[in-house]
Amino acid sequence: MLIVFDLDDTLIDSWNTSIPIKLKIALQEMIKAGLKVENEETAFQRLLKLNDSTDNGKMALQTFLQELNINNEKILEIGHHAYYGGPVVEIVRPPLPGALEVLQQLHQHHTLSLVTHGEPATQNDKIKRAHIDASLFKKIIITPHYDKLNSYKKILQELNFKPENSVVIGDKYKTDLLPAKALGMKTVHMKWGKGKILVPKEGEVDYIISDLMEFPKIVEELSK
Repeated sequence: MLIVFDLDDTLIDSWNTSIPIKLKIALQEMIKAGLKVENEETAFQRLLKLNDSTDNGKMALQTFLQELNINNEKILEIGHHAYYGGPVVEIVRPPLPGALEVLQQLHQHHTLSLVTHGEPATQNDKIKRAHIDASLFKKIIITPHYDKLNSYKKILQELNFKPENSVVIGDKYKTDLLPAKALGMKTVHMKWGKGKILVPKEGEVDYIISDLMEFPKIVEELSK
């Protein structure tokens, strides 16, 4: 079976480690670019609150600027780049409980791949610092696109798997899982990070878990 993993808040804990730091960096960079706020700490707390209810970091930044009645694509792009890329910040995002063991276990009998949204330098640094063995993945795609549909198509074609013999696991069901579901792939929603807040409706995904150690049992069931 082909198993496609997401990275952030599926294999590593970004929600509790790097996201607040990266949001603060994004805010500071936007202020340097001309954004006016009355109080930086108050603005930061509002940005954190918005991130709890929006689909992704860019949308949180966009909504934040809209609330300030600021329509400036340059400032938004500066914030977006600082959040997802920019200089690599030395943040250790630890693997989720059981992540390294699950990867080793599933690698013995299945084909693993990784599709993650972000910039290559940042995402590769996350993998390295979490001590995830990149050689376990037959294919790694780091995409600038939130919607992973084309990445899944590419992996299925290159690795010669049918959708029905494939499973995708991720925390953001709209961009990680609905595109996979549309292709006929099996889907597992990881309730971590954003996945604890934005939860799929009944029938939108095949499985929902909050502990990665539950995943091998699902794979075993799907493999029968």
